[in-house]
Amino acid sequence: MDELASLIYQDNLLHGPQYGPGNEQSKAAAKGLGGLGLATLTIICPPAGVAVGAGVAAGGAGLAVIGAANNDLELVQDGFDVFSMGMGSAVKGGFSSSSHKGYVCSLPVCPKK
Repeated sequence: MDELASLIYQDNLLHGPQYGPGNEQSKAAAKGLGGLGLATLTIICPPAGVAVGAGVAAGGAGLAVIGAANNDLELVQDGFDVFSMGMGSAVKGGFSSSSHKGYVCSLPVCPKK
């Protein structure tokens, strides 16, 4: 039994957790849900999508820089994924802002026409 516990411990060190937070499925779900929430915000209120998207992009760029400084290629990839998600929302929100009528959202940056 002691040998089995040792093998499981080594496998977790080499391959990371196979369940729970931090595994590939939870990362993919978090990126998917985050992207869906950001896209929904951008559709409802493009000026808010620009602001939040720019913040998300800045955070992703920061993650990529930290990953590059630590030679962590997985963190660099995650940072680029978050950056592209944020920039996509910011760009789409920027293009949609001129046609936004502000009926749905009540932000002060939204024009009421």
